[in-house]
Amino acid sequence: MHELPLVIFTVFSQIAVGAMVTLWIIDLKGGVTSNKIGKGLSISIFVIALVAILSSVFHLGQPLEAFRALVNVQTSWLTREIWLFSLMLLTMIGYIFTWSKKYENKRKIVGGVSSLFGLIAVMGSAMIYVLPAMPAWNNFSPIFFFVMTGVLLGPLYVSVVLYFFDKESMNIWKVAPLMALVYAMSSFFYITVLLSGTGTLETTANNIMSHPMFVYRGVFSWIIPAVVLLPFFFFKVKRKPAFMLLAIVFTIAFAGEIIGREIFYNTIVELDINQVD
Repeated sequence: MHELPLVIFTVFSQIAVGAMVTLWIIDLKGGVTSNKIGKGLSISIFVIALVAILSSVFHLGQPLEAFRALVNVQTSWLTREIWLFSLMLLTMIGYIFTWSKKYENKRKIVGGVSSLFGLIAVMGSAMIYVLPAMPAWNNFSPIFFFVMTGVLLGPLYVSVVLYFFDKESMNIWKVAPLMALVYAMSSFFYITVLLSGTGTLETTANNIMSHPMFVYRGVFSWIIPAVVLLPFFFFKVKRKPAFMLLAIVFTIAFAGEIIGREIFYNTIVELDINQVD
């Protein structure tokens, strides 16, 4: 996998942001009744985000000179991305330490700030790829699909952890099958739009569909979460998927997003300097 560091960075960072926003919303609604569990969950999210940041360094040609990427805030989305994720990590540290009753009000504020930095950082990551030289990316699609990874995997991750401690009370997992359907329909619409174009747009679409893992990506990220979890919408409220089932769905969806990101990086066709697309 040629772009493995970027695949790990983008997918892991988006899981972390999706999980952070989910945990913050649950906390706002009083869904986390144990500060110990809330703190443990927030620590695990921080670790995922940290792994993402560290993996991105290995994509650089000279990792020891990574500090040079910090000085171009005014002109570089890469620099903005680094600063935004750094601010998210810093505020998450504060969020972790506020998991006690006496800091409850401050925790919700700090959690909101950290979630905001994370969401903007994910969009900043996507903006790096919105380039005129890459017509298939030079639109809203990178932002949408990066956010969708977080929306799909973040709530699933939080549900798996809370179910492990038998504390899931808000059925957060229900977000996943709905988002999987939205994700699938949007992806096929995107490919259809590319196919209606010419040159690099059409070629990129053909590359995506002919990729050997394209079908697996769709099955893992969209079909399995929807098919497995949607039936639970028709059961009584007390009926819910078992921990192991949720864990399996999360793992499969995670694999699907890893595959999807590899397809994202390796099927794009760059506009030739002499080509009019």
